[in-house]
Amino acid sequence: MTRQARIVRAAWPVALLLAALVLAGCGDEGSGEAEEPNAGWVQITAPTTAETHTAAQDAASITVGGDSFISPEGEGTYRVCSCAGIGCFFGNYCEEHYTTGVTVMVTNVTTGFAHVADQDRSRWSYEVPLEPGENRIKARAYDKYGNAATDSIMVTVPTAAADPPPEDPPEAGLWRAPVYTGGTTQLELRVTHDPAGNERWAVHGWGFCSPSYCDWGTVPGERLPDGDIYAIWDFGWKTTEMWAGMSASYPGRLEAYMWDDYSDADGRTDRGSTGTFVRVP
Repeated sequence: MTRQARIVRAAWPVALLLAALVLAGCGDEGSGEAEEPNAGWVQITAPTTAETHTAAQDAASITVGGDSFISPEGEGTYRVCSCAGIGCFFGNYCEEHYTTGVTVMVTNVTTGFAHVADQDRSRWSYEVPLEPGENRIKARAYDKYGNAATDSIMVTVPTAAADPPPEDPPEAGLWRAPVYTGGTTQLELRVTHDPAGNERWAVHGWGFCSPSYCDWGTVPGERLPDGDIYAIWDFGWKTTEMWAGMSASYPGRLEAYMWDDYSDADGRTDRGSTGTFVRVP
């Protein structure tokens, strides 16, 4: 669908016949609408004459361009056009009188970017920065007499579909010991992924206490080269290290080896234990 530029009418002064003949020679680059007297208009023709345009995926900018024409109210007739036809017989008259006075401002209404377009007679263009999504691009032509006209186009910048988040590894989740005989009673292994897809682990542990579990808190974890998830809790009087992975003997269960390293002040003997845990729905 071709856009119709909004027309802004201006009074047409009494002009010399010579000026009218020169105007007839300046219309070669415009459309029929450009030949109307007392009219001011601007039209976007690039990247398309349609009302909408889809840019390349993740495009950072696009060149917008078109044609412009304004008939002012004041003396003389300022027009951006090529010198052609009868007007060219009068030397630089067309160049001097018909290529000045008109400015085209290009704006990305969405982002607030605005800049005066590059102009070559009736043609204007400018490379406009874009942002992802919809960008409303507006062109406004105006002269020193207050004549103005606008046209606009909606440019959409598609973005690549985001990759689906990685599935959680099987170790992630809340795990509980099926039989409470002491030691570690519950583990919660949580995982997130950085932008590069690398795992970031956090491990929450609980120990056997009565009447309720002892909350060890959450510490950072990491996946070791052998595949186990490793974490360590420092209680001051002892440290507890954990190596956890999916059990080979009990499919669907988590197996964790815990090592308690007691301080010299505590005096107890260091010890290790292995336990299996079932997933808590």
